[in-house]
Amino acid sequence: MKKMPILFVGHGSLMNVLEKENPFNQNFRRITQNFAKPKAILMISAHWYSSRLQVTSGEHPEMIYDFYGFPEELSQVQYSASGSPELAEQVRSLLQPENVELKNTIKIDRTFYDLFHYK
Repeated sequence: MKKMPILFVGHGSLMNVLEKENPFNQNFRRITQNFAKPKAILMISAHWYSSRLQVTSGEHPEMIYDFYGFPEELSQVQYSASGSPELAEQVRSLLQPENVELKNTIKIDRTFYDLFHYK
């Protein structure tokens, strides 16, 4: 199996979602055109507080709009992400002996849809 590249990308400004052709979005699109489309993306976020590691395991995670003081149109952004219970289980297995909780109720936050809204 050919390995895919690993990218570490900060989500940047929330306003990137409203500006499709800004330098951040243009450069991210350019970078991702250099390799094949992945079957899945593992995104790690420190956005949630919990007593142990949690992995989103829902098939269609909902979005959360937990920001304030921004234009109202940001609260209307929709991004339909597909989850993978199978990948979530594989991640949990790879992280053993850590006690990882699979949760199908965790919503995706702006750190995800900021990056992938225009990709």
